[in-house]
Amino acid sequence: DTHDGGLGSSSGGDQYDFDGLKTANDELSKRLNMRDTQLEDLRTQLAAAEARAEETLTTGDAKAAEAAEAAEAASREGDVINRTTRRELGLAHKRILELETAMEAAAEEVEDEEVEEAEVAS
Repeated sequence: DTHDGGLGSSSGGDQYDFDGLKTANDELSKRLNMRDTQLEDLRTQLAAAEARAEETLTTGDAKAAEAAEAAEAASREGDVINRTTRRELGLAHKRILELETAMEAAAEEVEDEEVEEAEVAS
C-alpha cells in the first residue's frame, strides 16, 4: 500500500473520511450560526443601552434646563425682593429721620414752655 496523499486515493485504507469532514463542517456551521445569533443579541442589547443612555442624557438636559430656569426665576424674584426691601428700608429710614426731627421739635417746645413757665413763676 502506497499513500499518494491525493483525494480519492484508492491505494488501500488511507481514504479521506468525507462523512467525518461533513460532520465537522456541519458542527462548525452550527457554532458559527450560534455565534452570529449571540453577536446579533449583543448588538441589540447595545442599541437598547445606547437608546437608554440617549434618553437619560435628553432627560438630564431637560432637567438641567428646568433647574436653570428655576434658578433664574428665583434670582429675578430675589432681585425684586431685594429692590423692594431696599426701597422699604429707605422709606423707613426717611420716616425715622422725620420722627427724630419731630421729637427734637417737640422737645424744644417742651423746653420753651418750661422756660416760659419758669419765667412766669418768677
